[in-house]
Amino acid sequence: MASTAAASTYASNNAQADFEDFGHEHDTFDPLLGRDLSTLHQEPVFPLIQRVRSEVVEVIDTTLSYDQLRQNPTLNFSIVRPLSLKLSRGERPPSGLIYALLVCRVHFLDVASDDLAFAGVNTSRADLCELLAIKLLSAYGSAPQSLELLHVLTLCLNPFAGATTDSFTEDESVDEAELARLLDWGQQESSNALELGVFSKAKRFVRSPLVQQVIKAIYTGEVMYSPHSTHSFIKDDYKQKPTVEVYDWKRQPFLDHNRLRVPRIRNRLEFFTFSSILVLFLATELTHDPAHVSIVEVLFVLFSIGFSLDEFASIQENGLSTYAQGAYNVLDCLFCINFFAYLGIRIAGLVSGDLAQSELAFDALALAGCILFPRLTISLIRGNVILLALSAMIKEFVLFMGLACLVGAGFLCTLFILGRGSWDLGRISWLMLKIWLGNSFLGFEAAQQFHPFFGPALIVAFAILTQTLLLTILISLLSNTFAAIQGQAETEILHQNALRTIERVKSDALTSYMPPLNLIALAILLPLRWLATPRWVHKVHVALTKILNFPVLLFLAVETRVRHKRGYLFNAAIKTQRALSSLPRGIPFEGTVDSISEVFERQVTSRALAVASIDNPTPEETEAEQATAVQAVTSSKSPVTRVRGLGLVRSASYGPGRSVGQHSRMGSLASPLAKMFNVDGGAPSTKGGKGKDVKEKEKDGGESAAKGVEARLEAIEAALAILVGEVVKTNEGAAEEKRPPLTSLTGEQSYIGDEQQ
Repeated sequence: MASTAAASTYASNNAQADFEDFGHEHDTFDPLLGRDLSTLHQEPVFPLIQRVRSEVVEVIDTTLSYDQLRQNPTLNFSIVRPLSLKLSRGERPPSGLIYALLVCRVHFLDVASDDLAFAGVNTSRADLCELLAIKLLSAYGSAPQSLELLHVLTLCLNPFAGATTDSFTEDESVDEAELARLLDWGQQESSNALELGVFSKAKRFVRSPLVQQVIKAIYTGEVMYSPHSTHSFIKDDYKQKPTVEVYDWKRQPFLDHNRLRVPRIRNRLEFFTFSSILVLFLATELTHDPAHVSIVEVLFVLFSIGFSLDEFASIQENGLSTYAQGAYNVLDCLFCINFFAYLGIRIAGLVSGDLAQSELAFDALALAGCILFPRLTISLIRGNVILLALSAMIKEFVLFMGLACLVGAGFLCTLFILGRGSWDLGRISWLMLKIWLGNSFLGFEAAQQFHPFFGPALIVAFAILTQTLLLTILISLLSNTFAAIQGQAETEILHQNALRTIERVKSDALTSYMPPLNLIALAILLPLRWLATPRWVHKVHVALTKILNFPVLLFLAVETRVRHKRGYLFNAAIKTQRALSSLPRGIPFEGTVDSISEVFERQVTSRALAVASIDNPTPEETEAEQATAVQAVTSSKSPVTRVRGLGLVRSASYGPGRSVGQHSRMGSLASPLAKMFNVDGGAPSTKGGKGKDVKEKEKDGGESAAKGVEARLEAIEAALAILVGEVVKTNEGAAEEKRPPLTSLTGEQSYIGDEQQ
């Protein structure tokens, strides 16, 4: 607890010092952002996570597909929309709500993998969390220049922030010491919504236009995304920087070494590295000398070791599970394995003076040609559906061949026994492989050499099994895999691009150097981090980066000043740059989604589910409820229980209920579906209009009652028309006010109350 308080005090002191440097006339509250940036990281995330999980569990108790939740109008009006209104209070949701929904999605998927009996229900709950995250994120798309969308996706949050000892049951035995440990663990495992969505394979969330907008800004370098590195070789965190910062080249030094961390620039440098390795590989093989080491071979070895070091640094920082998600990282690992096999055999041959062993090293290195050429092609044509399908089909083929080998092992054992020493295992395996590839006649000729009767029968059975059954299954399996990839080609491509972007930008200081220059940086900075202070490590790192990468930095500086395009984020930098400086400096997610389940390991009380932003009514809602109560008392009719916002009536354990006001950003009770619950003898009321007076209704008598029944029937018909997806026209005599846009299930924006042409 003391360390957490000290860290918070240190962060607040730094933020205050930065704030004073910009002048007292500037405030940390930005009207474009609509909230105080210095308090964003202090939002109670733990109660929000627990509340979201409870609400989702309450509304989903059967198996539903994602398409049903997204496309079915009945489910939309009964589950998705009421829950989104309840969680967001009809306004912009809390900044931690998107993160909480993605955390709950990971939790439900973990539960689904453990509890197979209710796997379908928990998968549906995970799909609902992802759908709600997409819909609620659209609330930040109405004002993209405010940069609030950027903050919501990249703000690092502690999953245990806001937890108290009263939040857990007595059986959990959570005291102050245990709570401090949980808070420290949460700080170490803190993450943001963007990385959590990418690493947990929330592909539909990553595919949404608003998320792609942020990923594109990070990829192109319009936004400098600088997460804190915790598993790096060279840890350079002397100068704390905000997690996200709009790049303004006018305020940056001429040789800006931070530009080397931009994913698009790193992809270009990676292509140059692969091209150099390929040229050196061909030169080494064509001019190799088993007895001597040439300069070309030395350069090839240095480039390859530098490339392997870069890949190992990426694995250490992002995690092996995250690294394995990349569709093309397998080729990089295969090349590294092949290279080190060559290097080991080559060194052993030079030491022993065995020329045959040295020649074997070059023969082993020749296998790298099968990897380098496809990998260079992939660097040129990224985002191709054929390449994605080929990667998935190779994985399926390897798995299938493993099962086929187990089936063939029985025939191999039987034929070896029947051969009685005349056929060894190698010859039998080679014969079976020829039969598998279609040369069945070779097996028929040798069948009687195993046994006059059993030999031909076994060969025929194996040929039928392999060439008819297994081959048909393999073709069907690969066809289904390709069809599945092709059906979700855009989603897969966008997810791979997002994964590559986050993986590239989440790199330590060592990856700011191109191979083989990173070997020089490692030799200098690695001992220095143990001998010098962080300030001197930072100075040496910056100076070394500018010296070793001088040609690249010079070219980037000139190109930026000549071709820099000012996008909307750059234009907003003037107004929000000072506000960005007060962003909290958190530790990002480290590439694994397994440890996040720690939030749900302990039972919580009802106090842990209390979220002030959801439970507490607004002043407008309080006045509306009081006015409704007065009208019910003064009315001659018997009081009728008021329906609260289409299923938004609270449960006894989840805090006070509320009704969503008609000024809501996310929806309105002025819709025809809601009007059928509140019709007062005339045409349905609108936001700007009022119903008839009670006294006038009494004077009208039977005519008024008849009109009331007709108006109620019209409202019911309008509501049913919405449920079947038809368009409802606004009453011609009503002065309907144009309301804020609603994001539909398909991602398009429409306006409630617009007259249909």
